[in-house]
This record gives sequence, structure tokens and C-alpha cells, in this order.
Amino acid sequence: MTNLVLILPLALLLSSCSSISQFRSQAQSDVTTDIEIVDANINDYENQAESEAFEVEGTKDVYVDNNNISDDNIALDYSKKHYDFWLNYFTKKDHERFSRHLQNGHKFKQLVFHILKEHGLPTDLFYVGLIESGYNTKIKSSAGAAGPWQFMPKTARHYGLRVDSQVDERWNIYKSTHAAARYFSDLYNIFGSWELAMAAYNAGEYRIIRAIRKGRTRSYKVLVSKKMIPKETAYYVPKVAAARQLVQNEERFGFFHNSKDSVYGSAALVEVNESFSLKTLSKLSSVPISTLKEMNPDIKGDHIRVRGAYGLLVPKSQAQKISSVDLPTIRAPRAIASSSSKHKVRRGENLSVIARKYGISLSTLKKINNLRSSRIYIGQRLTLPGSSAQAVSTAQQTKTHRVSRGENLSVIAKKYGVSIIDIRKANKMRGSRIFPGQRLDIPGSSIVTYRVRSGDNLSKIAQRFNVSVDEIRRNNGLSNNIIYANQKLNIPTEG
Repeated sequence: MTNLVLILPLALLLSSCSSISQFRSQAQSDVTTDIEIVDANINDYENQAESEAFEVEGTKDVYVDNNNISDDNIALDYSKKHYDFWLNYFTKKDHERFSRHLQNGHKFKQLVFHILKEHGLPTDLFYVGLIESGYNTKIKSSAGAAGPWQFMPKTARHYGLRVDSQVDERWNIYKSTHAAARYFSDLYNIFGSWELAMAAYNAGEYRIIRAIRKGRTRSYKVLVSKKMIPKETAYYVPKVAAARQLVQNEERFGFFHNSKDSVYGSAALVEVNESFSLKTLSKLSSVPISTLKEMNPDIKGDHIRVRGAYGLLVPKSQAQKISSVDLPTIRAPRAIASSSSKHKVRRGENLSVIARKYGISLSTLKKINNLRSSRIYIGQRLTLPGSSAQAVSTAQQTKTHRVSRGENLSVIAKKYGVSIIDIRKANKMRGSRIFPGQRLDIPGSSIVTYRVRSGDNLSKIAQRFNVSVDEIRRNNGLSNNIIYANQKLNIPTEG
């Protein structure tokens, strides 16, 4: 799998192709999670480790249920010659290795199926993982791709996986499959074809885009026949189809697997919001450390610095017990901020730590407290916005508007139901001159705090509150469209 390339620039490249309207034109991708824990300043980690409380909350069953989910058998259009080659290769020359892959695959099959269904994707994408890694969760390529879905570090980080010296979530089948599902959603939104989406997963989006433009077609079979895509990619789709055929008819082709339940079959996800020691957690919860390590192969050592939240997979029967563990650093659980609450700055805290503590963005915290820089001092009291487990309105917060070409203060004031004087006063303007791209604070608009639910994405949330995705991103300091379950978002609404 190649490095990620940005989705929106791809859409721009596609704009010169014929029949562009047939491409999935979702400007905002269906991407649902990112804890934004990679590439963090080490000082943030240290400060987080020194914070006053350790919380474990938000348990979630890994499986929605344990009923079998069948294959979707999506129609794939490919060269029969290539398909026959792989069918023959897997059953004869590569029989022993494919048998091992099949055994690994069955261990994780229902888990992967459930996750794909949760993201609204066809379960046949399970066979892409079988081709990528044989579901060997510890496999790593010479190019640096790792884990069952063979993510490169950059792609992994973009889709919400933590990759650093302490944790590499590419190894975690549960977390990496969620990331792969988000990636597949983006690829299908771009190409509108599962053949091309799979080809792009193998060769990279830009490589397939260039082939489409040069070949003047969006047909995978035609691109293959014209030799517009690499040979490996031309073989990729029929290779996946052949693997599907063999797994679905394994006994007929001389393959057998031993039924062995996966440790994830009765697992739960526990959100850990502070840094912790795996050994200490194991000792206090009586859950064997070997079990915790088996279920969380992404953890490299013992102590894990946490920024935002860390999803720990645990036996379902032990989830509540682990959630109530008192680690040495624990204090009384922090209450969620009310609409008029304050936070007193303590030693070792910085704005990033405080923002994450209350589930708000750094930019929102600075704006509420009229801070021009991130410098704070011990004992300082900071105002916090309202929040709760559900969407709750808070009164009269400030909203930001980016000036578009052709707009003036009169148009903007009318749009938000405020006066020109109010806008000028909020932005300390002497006159009424504005320019495209300028950001204006709009007084008198209300902000709704919304907690992201599983399956949400920015497009759905924007439609629900009748705002744009860009507005949500601006009000939450988001650099991309990635959000995660239980994240709190400030949603601007007209006052």
C-alpha cells in the first residue's frame, strides 16, 4: 500500500476527466475518527503524565452482536485469465502458505465483517486484507508498510492511528480495520468503483488518477487492457476475487481450517484518558498482562503516554472492573464542565492539556478567554464552554465567519441576524471595509456542544445542524475531517 495522498486535490485532478459527474462528489469524506495523538510535542506528553487524575471511561463492545455476517459478493469486473492464474497459483504452488493465511483470516473474519458493516461497506473487503497480509498482524514490508492492512505511517496517522515510539496501532486488528474502512470509504467516494478503489489501495490514488486521465476511461478492465496501470495492480482485483472464491469454497479446493475463537469475540473497548502503566493496570485489575498484550499488540512497552484518549481492548467480562480501577495517580473523577464553570491552572498544565481534559479545541479555549498566545500561569482561572453527554445549547457564544468574494458587512449582518455596528464592535473595526478571506467574529450566535456518536462523520453532523463542514472545522480548530466517537464538537447555529 502506498503513502496517502490528500483527497481534495485528487478531486481537483479528476475535474478534467469526462463524466466527472458520475464520480461520488462528497466534498467531505466519510471519515469518522482521529485522536490526533501523533506528532505531538513531547512536552505535552510529559505535562499530561503529571496531570492530577486518571480516568477510565466509555466502554464499548467490540462486536455489536455475535451473529454470523455473510459475504456481500460484490460484482467485480476483471480479466478471467488473471483470475484463473491466481486460482491455480493459490491451490497448487502456494497451497501451504495460503492455508496459513486462510487460518489467520478465519480467526479475525467476524470481527472484520462487523467493522466493515458498521462503516456501511461490503464485507468482501475482508479479502483485501487477506491478500495484503494474510492477516499476519506482525507483518512489515521493506517499504515500511505494517500490520494486517499494510498501512504506511503517514496514511495510518491520517486515518487516526497512533504511530510513535510507544504505540503502533497498525498492529491492532480492531483499530487498523476501522482505519482501513475509513480509507476504503474515501477511495470509493473518489472513484465510484470498487475495482478502482481496490486498485488505488494497492497503487495509490494519484497513480490511478493519472491512468484514468491518460487512458480517458474509468473502466478498470480497459485500463488493464491498455496497460495503463502497473502489472501488480492489474492482477490485484482478480487476486482478491480468487481469494474470496477459495475461502467461500475451501473444502472443494482442498483447504481446511481449525475453528479457533478470536480473543476479540468477547471483547470491549475501554477509553483511557490519562497516561498509565500496563503492568500496574494488570496487577490492580487481576487481568493477566499476557491477555492485555495479546489484545493490544500495538503497545510496545509498559508505560503509555496518553494524549486525548487511548482505546484499550479488554475482555468484556472484565471491562467494568478495569473501568473502576484506582491507579496510584487517580483522584475523584472530573465533572464535565458546565456552561459557567472555571478551571484553575495547576503546575505542569498547559492549554493543550486543559483543552483535551474538557474535550474542547485549543482555539475555542483561547477565544473564550481572549488569549492571543498560549501562555498561562499557575493559579489562573480559565472560563470553560458548556458541554454534556448529549447535544446541549449554550447561550450567545461568538461565531467566526470567513468573508467570501462579493460580501459586505450589510450582507453578513443580515445573514446572522445582527447589526453592522455589533460586527464592527466585536472585531474592533473603525470602518466597514472588509476583504475576501478575512475572518470576522459574529456576536450573538449560539453554539451547540455535540458528542460524536459511532458512525457519525462531519457531513452527517453538518446536515443535522444545517451548517457547513468548514464551519464546524473552523469552530473546533480541525485541520481535516477526521473525528472520533465521544469527541465533543462545538456546532455553530444561528442565534
